[in-house]
Amino acid sequence: MIRKFEAGDEGTVARVGKVAETMLGGIRQTLADMNVVLDRYTWESQFIKNGAARDVVKKLQESKYAGQAEDGAWYVDLKDFGIHGKNTKFTFTR
Repeated sequence: MIRKFEAGDEGTVARVGKVAETMLGGIRQTLADMNVVLDRYTWESQFIKNGAARDVVKKLQESKYAGQAEDGAWYVDLKDFGIHGKNTKFTFTR
């Protein structure tokens, strides 16, 4: 289902949107209980539909900081940016 969503399959995007809207209703209620109101929400699916997500992935893959794991996942290694710790490699695709 995730692959279909990420590929922009209209039916899958609509189903995910319905579930997300239901979950968002609960989040909105929790925020309202804390007297927090957000003016707008941005849906991830808009970046899938308009190709922006694909463009970002392509640019990351072309970066000198990118690498590909044995399982095919892509990552960026952020150690040159002052990120320290056990793992400086952050996966951006599976």
